[in-house]
Amino acid sequence: MMKSLMFATLAATASASCTTTGQARVWIDRANAGGGTTLKELEAESVSKDMPGWNLEGLDSRLWGVPDILSASSEARAFFPDQSDMILPGTQFKLKCPDDCSGKPCDFFIFMYHCPPCSRETNGRYTALLPSDGWETGSCAPRFSYVAEKYEMVGFRRQVAAGETIYTPPTEINLIHMGIFSLVRQPDCPGFGYSGCIGCAPICAWEEGKCQSNWCPRRFISGGNPPSCTKCVPNDFDDFTAPPTPEPTPVPTAIPTAVPTAIPTAVPTAVPTAIPTDVPTPTQRGCTYDDCYGNSCDYWVTKGYSCERLENKYGCRCDNCCCGRE
Repeated sequence: MMKSLMFATLAATASASCTTTGQARVWIDRANAGGGTTLKELEAESVSKDMPGWNLEGLDSRLWGVPDILSASSEARAFFPDQSDMILPGTQFKLKCPDDCSGKPCDFFIFMYHCPPCSRETNGRYTALLPSDGWETGSCAPRFSYVAEKYEMVGFRRQVAAGETIYTPPTEINLIHMGIFSLVRQPDCPGFGYSGCIGCAPICAWEEGKCQSNWCPRRFISGGNPPSCTKCVPNDFDDFTAPPTPEPTPVPTAIPTAVPTAIPTAVPTAVPTAIPTDVPTPTQRGCTYDDCYGNSCDYWVTKGYSCERLENKYGCRCDNCCCGRE
């Protein structure tokens, strides 16, 4: 009876000291980065397939195509450090997996801009530092944008045991365009048979006759371009918000009078019975008018005007121009 009571007390104590709802936590540590708050916890945000990202000098980024292993789980969270002043060399991130009753590990993911050579000066040297520190490289990463253009990212993943805290390696150069994701209470994919594996999709996937975590292996050589990397993020952030090129305004304030048309000679009343064979066929005049403010309509079309606008607003003649025959 006494022994049973002791076990019940121990079970109640264990139950009161752990939880199954804890979430991962992430801090940015600038202790060795010179200035600023040395340790600051980042706010956790919910995850979706396409979602808001970080803020950069007043510009809000957006992530596109967050991997299913994260976007399909209610246990996933995103953490975005302030990148207005760059993430300076010497910065580390502190990552903690909750110590809950499940005893299951966490997966942490770092997604960062990757489009060599233009991303090499702002990647913190993470492409070399993280794989050497136990992070697995993966090519299933979202893309990100600031206005319209989408840019490529690379992903890194590391599993952390329940209750464990780790630090990322200190950055060696500036770091920018990045975010950290966490996924707690991961199912034990390798321990499942086929049915259990399919039931845990998309976090788990049945591949090559066994259940595996649904995380993409590296598809390109470290340091090289991913296949779809085609455009670099501008170094001058003003390029993101530059106003569109104004419409050219070569039109003078006073519209010149229209060129008078030649008055044809009177047609004789007597029409010959047959047209002489030596009469040449009339040729149609091409788009050679130079009375549309010194150029033809086709010239102004290349500058962004339409034939209709040139004729109706500016009094130009576009009869035989390419745009006039559309």
